[in-house]
Amino acid sequence: MNGFEDWTSSNENDESEAIIARSQEIRNMIENSHKQLKQILKRLKSVEKTIEKIPIGKTVYIKCEG
Repeated sequence: MNGFEDWTSSNENDESEAIIARSQEIRNMIENSHKQLKQILKRLKSVEKTIEKIPIGKTVYIKCEG
């Protein structure tokens, strides 16, 4: 799910407060996902990479850390 809360106000006349709360919630979600994306990209850059064509039929071994 998207994780949004019910942002409607209990007082129907106070729509601006509900809109501000909703916009703050969206801003927080965007900031968190931006931070997570930065962490993922940093991890991907640190992975050892080799560009080598593997011939068909060659035996390869996969190293799994963790």
